[in-house]
Amino acid sequence: MHTPAAFEAVEARSKAAHSQDPAIAYCQGTPLRDEIIARDPNGLAQATQVAATAIAQQFGETNVDGLIRGFVLTAT
Repeated sequence: MHTPAAFEAVEARSKAAHSQDPAIAYCQGTPLRDEIIARDPNGLAQATQVAATAIAQQFGETNVDGLIRGFVLTAT
C-alpha cells in the first residue's frame, strides 16, 4: 500500500544573546549569502549589519527571542 506524503508545520522559539547572532546565521550561513555576494561581492558585512539593526529594532538588541516556523515534508 502506498502511503501519501505528509506536510507538517513545526514551530519553536529561537533565542540569541545578541541581534548580531541571527543576522550572521541568516546572511552568512544560508543560501542568502550567495545572493548577497552575487549582488555585491563586498557587501556581506554591510548586509549582515543591516539585518542585525532590523532584528534589534523588531526584537531588541540583546536576549533576542522570536517565533520560528519550519515545514517538514515526508514522502514515501
